[in-house]
Amino acid sequence: MKRPIKPRKEKSKIIIATEDKESSPNYFKEVIKYFNICQRDVKIILASPKGESGKSNPTNVYKRAKSEYLKDDIVYIVVDKDNHKDFDKVKNDTLKKANWNFIPSVPCFEYWLLLHYKTTDKPFKSSEVTTELSKLIKEDKQIKYHKNIDMSIFMDKIDTAVRNSKNYKESNNPSTKVHEVIEKLQSCKNK
Repeated sequence: MKRPIKPRKEKSKIIIATEDKESSPNYFKEVIKYFNICQRDVKIILASPKGESGKSNPTNVYKRAKSEYLKDDIVYIVVDKDNHKDFDKVKNDTLKKANWNFIPSVPCFEYWLLLHYKTTDKPFKSSEVTTELSKLIKEDKQIKYHKNIDMSIFMDKIDTAVRNSKNYKESNNPSTKVHEVIEKLQSCKNK
């Protein structure tokens, strides 16, 4: 008589749900590779997967994460402040859930990338952040920034970005909490 096989309990995952389809998911994929984290332990979810049309907004990020969430997963909702009318509602909904984290970037995710090079409290429009970032990358790497850039160029400066981002209060322009995701991923490094 064979013993019944017990189903394996699925290990909890880190879910990173992003608003955009290029810069932030590509960045987080590179971080996972850089820290040598098993890809099964982290799931990156796009608000509207590539090839699908749909609005990129905090509500869609939240809904997609909720549809993928299993008990004990740790969820990071990564969104830009931009001019989203649903920003505060999604923030409040996210913070009500255990193991869910709201990770805003004001005005945009590229501000996080800028912090790899310098610290600044100058208020920005999204386009101004991209212009400033492009200038710094061109000086450092002799390449132009675009949303599909090889994100490995930022990995040697990741500790600088974490340090720099802790200088600013959330909701100020500029600010970001991406360092919280990075610190969580660092804690998983080589496990």
